[in-house]
Amino acid sequence: MKAGDTIQIDFNLENSDIVLQFRAEVVHRRKNYVGVKFVFIDSDTFIHLRNFLDVRSRNPQLVSEELMNFIMTDAF
Repeated sequence: MKAGDTIQIDFNLENSDIVLQFRAEVVHRRKNYVGVKFVFIDSDTFIHLRNFLDVRSRNPQLVSEELMNFIMTDAF
């Protein structure tokens, strides 16, 4: 894996059959660490992510604003 590669990142939500799926671009790699930029999220994952963060956030309005910024970057 090197800078510029596109990878698939999946997060399994604990105690659930929901899988959040993202496409990301590798921006740097150092030893066992990789820095990525998220470049795509499908609509189902976006909805699950928004609901997950809303329930667990102390500031749901801020979550909504940040997710709207994410959409505006054409990653959606």
